[in-house]
Amino acid sequence: MSDVFFHPCPKPVKEVKEKKFYHFKPGKHTKANIKANNELKDVLVDIENCEFRLSGCKGLSMGLQNCHRHKRKWYYSKPELLYDRKQVLKGCPACHDATEYNRELNEQIFMRVRGKE
Repeated sequence: MSDVFFHPCPKPVKEVKEKKFYHFKPGKHTKANIKANNELKDVLVDIENCEFRLSGCKGLSMGLQNCHRHKRKWYYSKPELLYDRKQVLKGCPACHDATEYNRELNEQIFMRVRGKE
């Protein structure tokens, strides 16, 4: 007989538990944004190029973003305006970034393209 102990049944393998991912349910503002994005797909389907046309604009047809007249927080009290055509322009990322924090330029472009609210 040898010094090594042999056991006829193998040691059970411990199961690795999956990590729990805490997925929070979307709130009312998130639901409103999702609804607005789905509506805007249908409303702005005819726009194929950037509507801003700023200097340095690439006029890309791919990667167009929905650019709102106001910040998202402004629409909390009026969620139906999130997908109003007068409140949204399609823009390339360069133009969207240029107008995102320059409210005066943003308002000038919206007045030129869409008119008053």
